[in-house]
Amino acid sequence: MKTSAITKYRLSDKGRDLVWAFSMEREFAKIPAASVMDALELVVGFDDLKEAIALAVEARRRINFLLEGPPACAKSIMLEGVRSAVPGAYIAFGSRTSAAGLSEALFEHQPSVLLLDEADKMDNEVYSVLLGLMESGEILETKSRKTRGIKLNTMILAACNSSAKMPREFLSIAYPHSIHRVAPRKPPPLDGERIGAYSLSNSFTPAHQNHQIVLVGRHQ
Repeated sequence: MKTSAITKYRLSDKGRDLVWAFSMEREFAKIPAASVMDALELVVGFDDLKEAIALAVEARRRINFLLEGPPACAKSIMLEGVRSAVPGAYIAFGSRTSAAGLSEALFEHQPSVLLLDEADKMDNEVYSVLLGLMESGEILETKSRKTRGIKLNTMILAACNSSAKMPREFLSIAYPHSIHRVAPRKPPPLDGERIGAYSLSNSFTPAHQNHQIVLVGRHQ
């Protein structure tokens, strides 16, 4: 007597994470720098900054960026531009983000790019989550005596009005250069070990004079 049977397999949480990461990796790899540049066209000027961000997205390397400057100097618009160009991007707002909420979002969305607006308004517990992501790409979470973990290849693009009250440990690990250092207008090549910090004030059109955005980052 012949019988037919169907064997069903159920993926563990780790297995689902691996399948999701693999599928999203192929999707993220399709984003050229030109697409990001097109999405950032609504911002006038800041060409070298936009190019640096676009190349970092295309390279899919864990490079951390911090945009610092006064209100109304296009920081949030740049984040929204990247969000529109990168399907795998996830945006969070410092004033409305908890450590548990950010961890859950990272596990669920596994973003290729994490966009953080109002980064200077985050609670200290949120910085702790980001430190693990920036240092090793690893996120660990313990609930009801159960621990889960995931390793991500996530680029972080953050924006703030002032880094003065942000934890020094966070800045020194995530952004090893002094954020007040003024360096050449053109960013170093992305295949180097680090992207230095540089000021973009007085480098663009008259509409952007007296505004300052500082970009700092590091390859992992």
